[in-house]
Amino acid sequence: MGKKRFDEYIKEFRAQGKIPPVWSVADIRPLLQGIFSDNTIGVYPNNFSASFDGRIKGDTVKRGMKPKYYRVGRGKFVLVEEYDSVRSEVAPIVPTSLLAADSKADGPLPDSQRSDKAKAPIEQIRGRFEAIERRLREAFPSKERLMEYAGVCAEGFRRFSDSYYLYQFVILRHRHAGISDLVADPDFHGLVYRTLISWDMNYRNAKLVSLTEFSKGIKTVSDKICELSAFSMDELGDGSLSVVIAGLEDLFRNFKVMESKSQIVGCSKALHFLLPRLVTPIDGKYTLKFLFGYRIYPRSLDAEARLFTDIFQAFLGLARRLCLSRADEMETGWNTTVPKIIDNAIIGYMKAKGAG
Repeated sequence: MGKKRFDEYIKEFRAQGKIPPVWSVADIRPLLQGIFSDNTIGVYPNNFSASFDGRIKGDTVKRGMKPKYYRVGRGKFVLVEEYDSVRSEVAPIVPTSLLAADSKADGPLPDSQRSDKAKAPIEQIRGRFEAIERRLREAFPSKERLMEYAGVCAEGFRRFSDSYYLYQFVILRHRHAGISDLVADPDFHGLVYRTLISWDMNYRNAKLVSLTEFSKGIKTVSDKICELSAFSMDELGDGSLSVVIAGLEDLFRNFKVMESKSQIVGCSKALHFLLPRLVTPIDGKYTLKFLFGYRIYPRSLDAEARLFTDIFQAFLGLARRLCLSRADEMETGWNTTVPKIIDNAIIGYMKAKGAG
């Protein structure tokens, strides 16, 4: 009854200088609370937006509506009519894994064999790693800031839940048994499987493989797991980096965790439980949304594997830049390893910004 539309409020806030030209849900939430529901505030910009190249579309745009906002990367939006004024100042959102998945070739062609039109996606793909790194630098400019956000998660995220206690048991088993014994132990396989379930990997659209198939999968890749267990994120040197990346990609491709099409979330979590000092778990709601502004799910295993290793290398770079070490870990709780501290910092950051 006379209430202004959502986009009319955004235009008004822009005219009054209450939000920047490039804004996020966190910027508009305080101004719209009490006018619209939290759910509407959270989803409306995504639903009514598209990337400038049209490759990424919100649900409403997919149904034929014109976009009201352009997505310009990492959960950032701009009014369609204001895009040209900020275009040179923003890094456009790049659905790089989707672009990679659309390729029919085994690898990129040399520049000399590609048309000018075909070169652009490859350049976008090359920029994904830099975009992830840039996002991490913006959110965590110092160790103090990262540990502050990790503390937000450690103090209030799923404390005293099954997911918390089962994870403590996983870490405890690693501290009291060798990896070769663990990968051969069906009881440990069952513990990891139950922990995955408690971490929402058998919920809604996510479906795990059977426990029997999961246990068989661990045994199939057990040699590679044992090989990589010698490395940790906080101590990994450049001389071993190529070996570790190749090993992780091999694990990702050959260790099937999910019956559902996407593997990156379930597999990364399982690999974290098997290699807690090396692999950071990846979550759709927090990790992917934090890095890209939406839950990016590549269309092929090859594209997911590339995304997985890109994220691993970016997190390794973050650990090195901030000199994260075992001295930053806690004996109990969520902050038990450097990879989990990074995961916790992202969760804490998203929650502190009202995006999780």
